[in-house]
Amino acid sequence: MPRSKEQFKEMREKTRSIILEKALLLFANKGFHGTSINDIANEAGISKGLAYNYFESKDAILQAIIDTALTAGLEVMNVSKLSDDPYKQLELLIVKTFDHIQKNDNYWRMFSTLMLQPKLSNITEKMVNEFGTNAMNETIKIFKKIGIRNPETEALILDGVLDGIILHYLFFKDKYPIKKVKNKLLKKYSREELEKIKVL
Repeated sequence: MPRSKEQFKEMREKTRSIILEKALLLFANKGFHGTSINDIANEAGISKGLAYNYFESKDAILQAIIDTALTAGLEVMNVSKLSDDPYKQLELLIVKTFDHIQKNDNYWRMFSTLMLQPKLSNITEKMVNEFGTNAMNETIKIFKKIGIRNPETEALILDGVLDGIILHYLFFKDKYPIKKVKNKLLKKYSREELEKIKVL
């Protein structure tokens, strides 16, 4: 019995997802330049020609991975939908960021290597600008609502702390006490602690 259009579409989506999943793992572990289309096809269990049927180039695969990651990352930042309380928003922002790091460590590992590769600046620039700008604006907005003096500077500090935590976690992984670090950061940015430094 011939496949229906729906079945064919489902098969294509499944194969596309497998290609992206295997490419992400390879990019994270071998680097973008150290990975070939042939490597990706082999890991995905398909021919090189079929891989090109889904993506015209390795750059296109990378762009698709980044677009998916940006969508997920921006959803993490959109905490204003979950609470009207800025203190709760900040808590959610930190918790969701830590959850995202732990559940998507291959994305973060890949991104950290991409950031050090100038030849990929045209691809990484969009990632940095779109996610970074949105994340920073959201954090500034929260600190303003709380009444923190110099909310822009405070947002930069928190952003820098989170970047450092991400790198340490990726480097040390299972040895890194991420739960303790998360709890410490939540305490530092708790209502009680922020009340001490906010504008009265």
